[in-house]
Amino acid sequence: MEKLRSSTARALQEVEKLRSRAAEFDELMERPFDVVSRGVRVFGALARDVVIIVSLGYIAMF
Repeated sequence: MEKLRSSTARALQEVEKLRSRAAEFDELMERPFDVVSRGVRVFGALARDVVIIVSLGYIAMF
């Protein structure tokens, strides 16, 4: 019975280690996705502005 308790305690400690590692990994992965999403938003805004400027230039030609 004691062997089972110690085995269970070790398993619970291992689960806690894995949970803390998963939390650290989650924090690390949030940063690149935040940077990428900001870049996509900036690129989208820039593309929109270019389309507007080109459209206005095309309209001004006629």
